[in-house]
Parts: sequence; C-alpha cells; structure tokens
Amino acid sequence: MKKIILLILNLITFAGYSQQTKKNHLEEADLKGKIKSIKITQYESFKTTKKDTILNSSQFIFYNEQGNKVEENNYDAYGKLYNKSTYKYDDNARLIEKNWLSYQNGDLILVDKHRYEYDKNGNKTKYNGYDSNGNNYETITYKHDKNGNKIEEIRYNSDGSIGRKLTYQYNEKQYLTEEIRYAPKENLSLKIIYQYDNQGHLTEKNFYNSSGKLENKQTHKYDKKGNLTQKNTYDSNGNLYDTQTFKYDNEENKIEENKFGEDSKYDKKSIFKYNTKGDLMEKINISKEGFYNKWTYRYDSHGNWIEEIFYEDNLFVAMTKREIAYYE
Repeated sequence: MKKIILLILNLITFAGYSQQTKKNHLEEADLKGKIKSIKITQYESFKTTKKDTILNSSQFIFYNEQGNKVEENNYDAYGKLYNKSTYKYDDNARLIEKNWLSYQNGDLILVDKHRYEYDKNGNKTKYNGYDSNGNNYETITYKHDKNGNKIEEIRYNSDGSIGRKLTYQYNEKQYLTEEIRYAPKENLSLKIIYQYDNQGHLTEKNFYNSSGKLENKQTHKYDKKGNLTQKNTYDSNGNLYDTQTFKYDNEENKIEENKFGEDSKYDKKSIFKYNTKGDLMEKINISKEGFYNKWTYRYDSHGNWIEEIFYEDNLFVAMTKREIAYYE
C-alpha cells in the first residue's frame, strides 16, 4: 500500500497555482531558443570506454516557429525508420490532431489518432482516441470554471461507460484545494486535500480512501527564498516513512538531494554540479548499497545540452548526442 501511495505522490507534482502558464513543446522539454529541429542519437558500450560505442537508436524532431512539434521520426540502430508522429494545430497554435504511424512491410501505417477540441477561451474540452480502423476507443471531456481552472475530467471507455472521473476545487486565490478521483461506478476512490502558506507554497497534502480515512500525509518545508527544502511522508498512523531533503547554492540551483526511508535510514543521495552560467554539468546518484551513477553534460551557445554521458561505477555505459538547428 505504501508503494502505491508513494507512486501517487510522485505523480502529483502540482506546484500551487491552479492554472500554470501553458507551455509549448520546447518549454516543456526545457529547451532554449527558436529551435527548428533536433537529431537525437543514442549510443551504448559493452567495453566500458567511450571509443567503443555502438549506435543504439536515433530520433529526428521538427518544430514550428511557435515552438511546437510538427513531426517526430524514430530510427533503429540500422537507420531504419520504425515509427513516426505528426502534429496539427489550429490558427491559435492549439494542438488539434496527433497521428502515430508505424513502419510495417515497407509502408507507414496509421495505428493511432488523437483529436482535441477547445472552447472560445482556449480551454481543452474534449479528446478522442481512434485506433487504426477509425474506431473511437476512448473519449475524455473537460470542464473549466470562469477563471479557466479545470474543474472536471471524465474518461469514457469505447462502450460509453465511465472509466474515470476527476473533480477539482479551488480557493479564492485560485489554488487547487481538493481533488477527487472516482472509480467507474462513481464510488470515491481517492480524495486529496491541499494546503498552502501565505506565500502560496504547497505545505501539506492529505490522501483519503473511499471510506474517508486518512491514508497518507505529505508535508513540505521551504527556505526564505521559497525553495523546497524538505518533503516528509507519513502513514495513516502518523508514522514517518519517507523523507527527502534538498540543498541549494547561492544562485538557487539544487546541489544536493537526500532520500531517507523508514526509521530515517539513508536510501539515496544525489549531487548536482553547475557551470558559471547555471547549466547542469554533472549529476551523481549514490545508493545506500554504494552503487555510483554519474551523468555529465556539454552545451551549445544557446544553453542546450548537446552531449550526455552516463557512467556506472565510473565505467562508461551510454552516450546521447543532440544536433540542434535553430531558426535564423
């Protein structure tokens, strides 16, 4: 049960505000500048040296000038295209269609289609998923309040039955205060209550089961600059069983993260190192068993990483390279 709740806790990363600024695909991927395309090539090694890498796979992604994907192509280690995704937008740069195509017997075959609808305020109101035969296998509807906050999401199965329903409530500051997830027959399956401090930082999340019993509680602490410094998770009896702590440098870059399990036993440490521009140069994970993983990065002049190397116990394992082209 604890593992299930922890998974839910990790999936819910709501920062406080009900409606965060909508991001394009470049912003979602933390990419900088007006990018036209990216070629991503992945290599791996069986001889633990950088010289002995072999091609694993590659990917080409193309973006429009609004920073959204228009096409994504995936290739295997032999350079053969095995699937493609295409994206279509309306005049307001809203995604209205996404198609997945698979390379089969020498042809690209449509295997999945997603379509989206919006209201006059730009809020997404409906999603439909279609299989390769054009059958509607899934529908999701959305409702929003006058402030643009999502207040209801209902997922329908192909037979029209409800597969999932979520409802949301907000306070006068437009912060999410309650989330309820319903089972197919409208039985309460999970209720989450959110609490905030005067600065709008999320301070507490309480998880209740279908009987209304508190199952888990998560508390957050912050420093004077508003950076998250500690996250504690408690069971239904108030026993602490998971703690994460965070440290930052003077530029507010996260430099250390520690994870502790039950009885405050050390579980994992992560260390982050940056250059003078604030770009992440190195990330190190050290487990309680002593396993040591490291990632190193190189950047282009726009501040986007173009090489990532992964090591296990100081042995070279894999490398990812990105060739980025920009709009002029």
